[in-house]
Amino acid sequence: MPSPGRCSPCLPTSWRTGWTVRGWLAGSIVLWSVATALAGGATSYLWLMLSRIALGAVTATAGPGIASLIGDYFPAAERARMYGFVLAVNWWAPASGTCCPPM
Repeated sequence: MPSPGRCSPCLPTSWRTGWTVRGWLAGSIVLWSVATALAGGATSYLWLMLSRIALGAVTATAGPGIASLIGDYFPAAERARMYGFVLAVNWWAPASGTCCPPM
């Protein structure tokens, strides 16, 4: 069993690299920012599609890391509630920004 702060079995490449979950998520945030900037600067449909594919791939790496951190920092009785909160915010935040932009 990995020690707290180390990547869980859902991130097998980290076993070889020794990255922590926080390092994995920090790298995901940086790559997510780059992919978003590339999408914003797309000059063709192909460039836009490739940047969106990269964005999807980077976004997919965050889920296992977040689940691992919740498992490390919260007792078993609270994990479901906290992960539900994370998922609710993940769906609610984009919808509220689209429906109710800041004034």
